[in-house]
Amino acid sequence: MLRSILKIYESRKTLRDSAIKPLTKVLDSLGFSPIFLTILSFIFGITAAVSLLFSKNFFLIFILLSTIFDGLDGSLARFQGKLHKNGFWIDYFSDRIVVLLTMVCVILVSDSNFVLVLLPVLYVIMHLIFILNKRRLPIMYFQHFYFLGIFFSFFWGSVFFILTIAVNFSLFTYFYFFSKKRSYP
Repeated sequence: MLRSILKIYESRKTLRDSAIKPLTKVLDSLGFSPIFLTILSFIFGITAAVSLLFSKNFFLIFILLSTIFDGLDGSLARFQGKLHKNGFWIDYFSDRIVVLLTMVCVILVSDSNFVLVLLPVLYVIMHLIFILNKRRLPIMYFQHFYFLGIFFSFFWGSVFFILTIAVNFSLFTYFYFFSKKRSYP
């Protein structure tokens, strides 16, 4: 059953790619590159995190722009046949920096408590496990829901993110200790 859930989760790329194929064609015809979209996503993400210090409304606008470009970069890379390991890592680390900076800004804006300070630590540990296992363990990215949760409430955004981390640690544990293949299905 777990493998079925993971396959459905991974098939979202195919569904998303087919849904935005007309937009991907336009971006390709205009000469955009996947790395350019990644950089735009990163700039909007950093701007969103910093704007959280001043206005949740600006945060929502910039994080939506970041999310849109973050979804388009991989689709454009697949469309152009430019899938590359370096592109994956640039996108991966730029997304992690945006999430960590957002967490830091949440800590600065809210009444700092143990749970909010613990989130970035758990987040870094989770991704270190993923990297050190050479991407063979499955990981589910739900940071966009975390951002939406933050817009409504720092508390519920944090609760959702803790649940996300728990799901990922559970997946890591299952695939590392109980799976015979020890790799992503």
